[in-house]
Amino acid sequence: MTREDVVRAGRGGLPWEFVPLALGALRVLPADVEIRFLLAAAYAKLMLRTAAMEQLDRLPAGAKQEAGVLAMVEAAGALPDDRVGLDTLERTLGANLARLNDRADHPAGLADQLESWRVRGAARDWFRIRSGDLVWRAAGDASGWMRFEAQREQADALKLPHDEHPAAATYPTWYAVDGIDPPWMLQRLWRSTGNRNDGFSPLVLAMQRDPLQALDGLAQHDLADVIGDSRVRFFIGEDAGERVQRFLDERGCAGVRIACAAVGLPTTAARVQPSITDMVASASRPIERLQEDARRRLDADDRPGTREEWTARFRAARSGGDDPLRVLIPTSRFSTFLRHSAADLVEAMNAAGCRAMLWMEPDAHSLLEPLATLRVCEEFRPDLIVIPNYTRANVSARVPARTPFVTWVQDAMPHLFEKGAGARLGELDFVVGNLQESMFQHLGYPRSRALSAPMAASATKFHPGPVSEAQRGRHACEIAYVSHHSETPSAMHGRKRAEAAASPHLLALLDVLFKRVTTIAASPISRGPLATQLRLATIEEMRRAGLPDDEPSIAGVLTAYVLPIADRSLRHRTLDGAAAIAGRRGWRMHLYGKGWESHPTLAACARGELAHGDDLRACYQTARAHLHISLHTAVHQRVFECAMSGGLPLCRLQADDLSQLEYLAAATACRTVEPAVIDPDRRSADGYGYGGYGLDSCEPARRYGEFLGAMGLPVPEHVWLNQIHAERLRSSAAERIDGEEQALWNLWPDPAALMFHDEGTLERVLARAIEDDEWRSRKSRALGDHARAYVSYDALARKLLGFVESRLANDCAVDPPRWYDNRASASSRRSTAQGPSTPIHA
Repeated sequence: MTREDVVRAGRGGLPWEFVPLALGALRVLPADVEIRFLLAAAYAKLMLRTAAMEQLDRLPAGAKQEAGVLAMVEAAGALPDDRVGLDTLERTLGANLARLNDRADHPAGLADQLESWRVRGAARDWFRIRSGDLVWRAAGDASGWMRFEAQREQADALKLPHDEHPAAATYPTWYAVDGIDPPWMLQRLWRSTGNRNDGFSPLVLAMQRDPLQALDGLAQHDLADVIGDSRVRFFIGEDAGERVQRFLDERGCAGVRIACAAVGLPTTAARVQPSITDMVASASRPIERLQEDARRRLDADDRPGTREEWTARFRAARSGGDDPLRVLIPTSRFSTFLRHSAADLVEAMNAAGCRAMLWMEPDAHSLLEPLATLRVCEEFRPDLIVIPNYTRANVSARVPARTPFVTWVQDAMPHLFEKGAGARLGELDFVVGNLQESMFQHLGYPRSRALSAPMAASATKFHPGPVSEAQRGRHACEIAYVSHHSETPSAMHGRKRAEAAASPHLLALLDVLFKRVTTIAASPISRGPLATQLRLATIEEMRRAGLPDDEPSIAGVLTAYVLPIADRSLRHRTLDGAAAIAGRRGWRMHLYGKGWESHPTLAACARGELAHGDDLRACYQTARAHLHISLHTAVHQRVFECAMSGGLPLCRLQADDLSQLEYLAAATACRTVEPAVIDPDRRSADGYGYGGYGLDSCEPARRYGEFLGAMGLPVPEHVWLNQIHAERLRSSAAERIDGEEQALWNLWPDPAALMFHDEGTLERVLARAIEDDEWRSRKSRALGDHARAYVSYDALARKLLGFVESRLANDCAVDPPRWYDNRASASSRRSTAQGPSTPIHA
């Protein structure tokens, strides 16, 4: 490099890069005024006052009188003192060591190194620069630096795996940093990895083989927050690598996933050995063998295996024997709601006489391998396993093959709708919860081992007992809404587009669907069931885009995009209307949950998050009315929690609620009377005609007409039913119709009084809830009493246990046929040209 290159770097380069170049050049050209002046300027930019003044003092007398030099002297002299005394460093080090010593896992032997550290520190001059970094040199030596690094800026700028994929499954389980001198990377890892929405926060392994260098790092910055967090683990000393290996081995053998992203600081003089990559490989190697051993032991144990043996076991345990049923309910602590519902079901199972166990990750820093659950099954020996939203086939590596298994469906997750998902269920597999007819019609779920059940609510957590004055003061308002669904439909669409960026065809599909879906959601009861409208629109647009339209592909687009967008659009449109009503009336409106403070129009209503417990109960009770808005049915756990707490839920009616009520009315009628009329233009996709039954044909039909009238909606002359359904229902020996127990009017004493379908009916029901104390109390009490009797976790536990015991003892050898199996009688079909498909219940 020539002198001219050095000068150009000083005039236009970065100070960090120029300083070592200038120092090297001055060793060769000590009299070069320009380079020395540029070096002083670089030091001044870094706020190194002492070094800048040293270089200016070394300029020749004549140069010191130049205007530029005089200005630089004045500017550098005005900088704050940059020296850091050893006493200051000792105070910071002492505070950090005291914090470390408070930990049960504190590194041993650091105090023994303090005197050696002081001796070494006294031989240095220490300086703090603009970025916060400490730099140092040999005491009194201005010719060079022992440490001159822009480490803080580099730590902040480094792209880490969680920066690239913040929500991806590849998010590192842990991070390891080889070196805490300087401490910026450690601090950055800790600061940036503890805020995932699902609550997961990876462990940070802080390693330093040289204890003196560790003391240097601890002396540079107050690390009280980092050291005080148990998810940061320190491994310091010559044996740091051995202790990290033991740590990883112990967790691997316990079934904790071993995956670690490593960062090595360039300032680390002695690397931890072996490397973190080798240590992770070593800890992971035996896991597969341990899993195979555990599964082999489970398969070879002497527990019941056949359906007959399990029937005997359930009968003995449920009849009051000394050995109660053991129920294992695995879930994940990283779910927003499932872990709460699983814990509530465990409590209810124990109250029902079982010995129930909740199983999930031991802490917020661990993900589990199948080995962990297999070992729990070995130790607990469950008689029944209940897992939310997963079939046995989804988790086969984690559970024994011969234990009764319940898939508790709470969400429409894509893997539940994969081709053949239901057909893979065995004779000891059951499905309970929010079930859809398509699961039986298209996916092979066994209807004989399926129990439809609404989302349950905890009568223990949610009760009408008094709330504190502080809670009342915080939550008092006229209108409240609790949900984390604060992301606007447009923002959600943008996020989904970004996730699909690799597929131009999919991007185009999403853009077209966004317009159609939000239009459909804007009129949720005007054109038939929302689910049917959205499905038909999705299939139509997928075909136009040339994308596969098989059932798994349709279900994937529906569950991943269409239904979330429609639901979000319905919620936000309704909340905009509620906010407008509140503004006109002078009512207070509170929105609870993540992200509302950033909403473009509703931020003023934001009131932060609520824990799923007593604070939520107080909020339910204290607000005059709580809104429930969902694309799906109004039969929802939040509605019942609110009423159980002494609050009043007001729910948006949409067409799927009406469709269910019409189906139940017509299904009841068809068992006793012939249809009054056959609609020649109305038929299913399979060609089956629809029959109409008069509103006077049965009690449910009469109630359906009364409900529509009370809601201010048109009252038809007939309720309609696909005639293949009618034929199956007439030939069925079952006393109850599928879904009858979950009907709106069977779970709500007076649903029409608490529902709305547009802004006008919302304002009317809000006014009564806010202004009529006696009416509000009566309606809340009636719905709360009904909820405790029928949709509490206690009721769900009793129903689930009785259902499994009954089906174990009386399993149908042949499952009832699908509705649309082309085996209907000729009277059920019509030969006229096929009209538009508008199924009422399918």
